[in-house]
Amino acid sequence: LGGYINDRLGKLGMLLHLLLSTVPDCDTIVNMFSPFLERFLGHFEVWVRACLRLSPCPLKSTLLGTLQLPEPQREFLGRSITAFLQTHRTAIVKGDDPEMVQLWLRTLCLLLPEKEQALVSLALGDKYIPDLRLQWLSSTAIVTDDELLYSQRPVCIINLPTQTVRAGPGYNMFVVLRANFFDQVSLDPEKGQAQYSKGDVLKQTVHKTVAPVVRTMLEHTLPLPLRLREGYLLSWRRGLMAKAATVVRYHSLSLEASGPAGRLHPPPPNAHTESSISLNSDVGEAESVASQSPAGFMSALSSTGAHGSSHSLRSDIGPRTRRPSLE
Repeated sequence: LGGYINDRLGKLGMLLHLLLSTVPDCDTIVNMFSPFLERFLGHFEVWVRACLRLSPCPLKSTLLGTLQLPEPQREFLGRSITAFLQTHRTAIVKGDDPEMVQLWLRTLCLLLPEKEQALVSLALGDKYIPDLRLQWLSSTAIVTDDELLYSQRPVCIINLPTQTVRAGPGYNMFVVLRANFFDQVSLDPEKGQAQYSKGDVLKQTVHKTVAPVVRTMLEHTLPLPLRLREGYLLSWRRGLMAKAATVVRYHSLSLEASGPAGRLHPPPPNAHTESSISLNSDVGEAESVASQSPAGFMSALSSTGAHGSSHSLRSDIGPRTRRPSLE
């Protein structure tokens, strides 16, 4: 909630400052600024009402706690988890069956740290709320690009009736598009909103395959007795999240070094290969993850999405692996 308020108030302050410095008429400033303030207040109220803290979620109330999971549903779950991790654990689950949707939401919650489980809404909504980690929308709800760009993270959309998973660009490109969106809306609100409501900016693609590390996790977890699954999942999540944190830190440093978001350029191929970042577990390229740039890990994981590339991701994270060290 604090991050949501700070980000939105910062954007509102920038917009008001721009209007005060460029528009001489007071009434015009009020008329142009009021819709954005009303939108913020409307989102804030709905956001607070929807963000009810989840009760402790036992494994048996999730898909990973079921005794039998059919292969088609297992494949769909794997694609959903893959996209969920690639979008920094942010997703919309669309569907009209309350029991089934909540089962999926609780399953994805297993991949969230406890402090982020307050950012989950189990209530059916017809309007997207930015910055929720997980939320339930009706299967007919339409989410436009301008709504998604109000979020601080990229978002994947999991559609249960059609069993499709869609996700937009990765974090780096999302930051650029988001900055351009707010620049455009600040200069010309009406034209900016219309341009980003067409749905052509984020270009969401369908995830057709499962990341090997996720597939292996499912293959190792489901045959285990129920009493052993939770410990295995906890160990797997800790290892994977540590590596994800390393990649996020790498991209953050790349953004800082590249200057303004609108002029973002990818780092050279050999950037950071001589750094002291080491990854001791096996999420990444098949050999010697520590010797490559963390960008290699991100490209390997993300390439298993829309186009189904076959990067060799070793994926034996489990109780036998050591915790990653960031030296």
